Amino acid sequence: MRRISSLGTARSSLVAGLLTSCLLSCGEQASAPGEDPAHVGDRRHVDGQVHLLQLNRLQGMVDGIPCIEDPEPVLAGASELRNSLRDAGDQAYLVCVGDTLVSTKYAPANKIDHMALDVESGVTMEALGAARVDALVPGSLDLSFGAGALLDMAAERGVRLLITNANDKKGLGRVVSSWMPEPSAPDGPRLAFLGAAPTRGADKARKMRSLSDDDLELTNVIDAVGAEAERIRSEHDIDFLVVLSAVAGTTNSKILDLGTVDLVIGSRDASSEVRDIAFRFGAALAVAAPLGKEVGQTIIRVVDNDLNLSDVSEQYLLEEKLKREDIWLGQFVERYGTSDLDQLRATAQADPSIDGAGFAERIAFLEQDRAGLVEMASYTGSAIDHRVAELPKVSADHAVRIQPGAFAERFAAALAQADLPPPQRTLEHPRIPSPDDCYECHQEQYNFWSQTPHAQAFESLRENQRASDPSCLECHSTGFGLEGGYDDVRLEDPLGGVSCFACHDGVSTLHGSNARRTMQPLYVWSIRNEQKCGKCHTERRSPDFDQPLLMDQVACPPMDLLASPIVSTRIEALEILAEREREGRFNDADRFIAARARLAGGISSALDEFLALAAENTDDAVTTVQIARLLDRYGFSKDGQEVARGYLMEHSGEESVNLAYIHMLLFPSDEEAADPDTALTRLKFLIPTDLEESQAKHIAFRCYEVDALYMTGAERKGESLLTELIATQGEDHRIRERVQRWNLAPRLLELARAAAAEAEAKAKTEVPIRHTGGEDDETDP
Repeated sequence: MRRISSLGTARSSLVAGLLTSCLLSCGEQASAPGEDPAHVGDRRHVDGQVHLLQLNRLQGMVDGIPCIEDPEPVLAGASELRNSLRDAGDQAYLVCVGDTLVSTKYAPANKIDHMALDVESGVTMEALGAARVDALVPGSLDLSFGAGALLDMAAERGVRLLITNANDKKGLGRVVSSWMPEPSAPDGPRLAFLGAAPTRGADKARKMRSLSDDDLELTNVIDAVGAEAERIRSEHDIDFLVVLSAVAGTTNSKILDLGTVDLVIGSRDASSEVRDIAFRFGAALAVAAPLGKEVGQTIIRVVDNDLNLSDVSEQYLLEEKLKREDIWLGQFVERYGTSDLDQLRATAQADPSIDGAGFAERIAFLEQDRAGLVEMASYTGSAIDHRVAELPKVSADHAVRIQPGAFAERFAAALAQADLPPPQRTLEHPRIPSPDDCYECHQEQYNFWSQTPHAQAFESLRENQRASDPSCLECHSTGFGLEGGYDDVRLEDPLGGVSCFACHDGVSTLHGSNARRTMQPLYVWSIRNEQKCGKCHTERRSPDFDQPLLMDQVACPPMDLLASPIVSTRIEALEILAEREREGRFNDADRFIAARARLAGGISSALDEFLALAAENTDDAVTTVQIARLLDRYGFSKDGQEVARGYLMEHSGEESVNLAYIHMLLFPSDEEAADPDTALTRLKFLIPTDLEESQAKHIAFRCYEVDALYMTGAERKGESLLTELIATQGEDHRIRERVQRWNLAPRLLELARAAAAEAEAKAKTEVPIRHTGGEDDETDP
């Protein structure tokens, strides 16, 4: 087996970690690492390099995102790069691994949706054929829409399906278990490729159709890869055996354990970046980024028959890291007025807001990284290099680009051939409301929404001729595939683009069905769910999405409690409740609704009713929070605070009430009731002192602590805590809101991200890959 090693001189802790793991795995060897003693004497001479370009989980995004301007169609760019490398005389291959054909996790609910996804996968396969992709290892989602169709499409378009753990039951040669391309030069490195496809795991999450009755039979990954690797090693003279893996990280580790594999390319988890390579028993695991947002480029360079490869991938990491370190160091120089590292160490250690020991360690890492970069830049021996490929620009009429109307034309043709009943919408209750359902009482909010991009989201699909594509409807419509929504793509989005329900997902049409229900918190407590933004506004779809900044542009104006529809509803609710009381059907819920209606109407006696309700519900946290929030909302902030505080005197650890109480202390509707000092004092008792232990469970409390520190004048401490939170939980929308609220300096934001990236890189390289569980862990990466 070929051995892959790291450079052997001192450099940053990141590189040292890789060196340590490799040395531990290699151990003592009698012969040169990587040489089979039986072939040492008559081995041919090897010299040259191979470029392997990988697209992991492309998910149909061959031409970028259809509804936005995407300047980098990755498949076309990767194809051009591969071609240019070949024109220069290099060996170069382009492979797609994992779910490639369709861009949705939506399980088709009916024949129409399945048909639409089949059309989408066919269009994508045509693009793969135009790109002359060298190999495709499909994921479970690709297989779930019919392996037979997948095999036929690939054969028709000349796309090599590489699945080592599969049998083509019809024996038509539509799938290969191994692939050994001829090198471009007689002494070029010889590679053998295997493909690992997932056998289970997706059926539960996506209702994957059984393959037992299809054209393809999938077998155990480890057994199949191990047997084929042994056969190739015994029958062929190859230099490196590469496994292209569409299975989970635990299974990838088991593949490395086989001892016959040199390199596995796949993901350990969904958040892995391309710039990540790890070692196990002398073999390497190179990570491919998910969702096709980057092209991984692995370069295997052999110099003068030396098959021991040193990893030089960190050179690219170090360049970026040094840029961040220079920014970080420059800000401290600006802050303390000196560039002398020893003086900076001493000054930082005297600053209570800075971790002096950590600062000194960062300085040491910086010095080591600089030395490591100089060493790597001068290295010219045999090496493995794994990085993000720099793609060339491609023309608008590039052959690999999907024409805008391709999907629409083929779907229309498929519908014309199918004898299917017309679409019908089930008017069940409760159901998801449309904007028209909300208009009667919320005209101001409706008018505001109608001018936002959300209201035109479905129209953008029409413009791009993707209005019937299920993978687009998940984000460009409301209610598709949901209970009470619709599940037939021919219905042309009956619920109005990205509408009210997309944010206020607790409200059904029952909310407006009668006045009494309208006033009931169960149907009206519909504060917008801002966490849902990230479902569609991902890094891939919205790379510049700044949620705190953009929220004001799409958040509807607050409801006017004195608007005539609201007042009329309130009066009608009180009349209904009075009738129920006369009939003897008045219950505790009715009493709560009546008190709320009177409180909203400014009836002073309702305050006493609410306080009495609070006293009676001393063991009900949900009711306590509702009462306290409503009191605060209608201007009785101090009374709301007292309701929450009274409950907490008996139930001090109740998290929901504590959160409501802290919020009302910091941001009451009556500004005179604000008491950040009390909030900060209470937070000290609520939050454990160990940030690492508490941040995941109590991130909301930590964010309130940031607010309290700023509001009590402890800005330096607030800035320090917020910086720590960014470094550990920076993508949480509540932290991003605090960055916007307290105008955290961009320099500190970059500092925290750099620290987080360094910590993550250090952890990945210093901890050897381990696996737990069995074959049942095998799922899509």
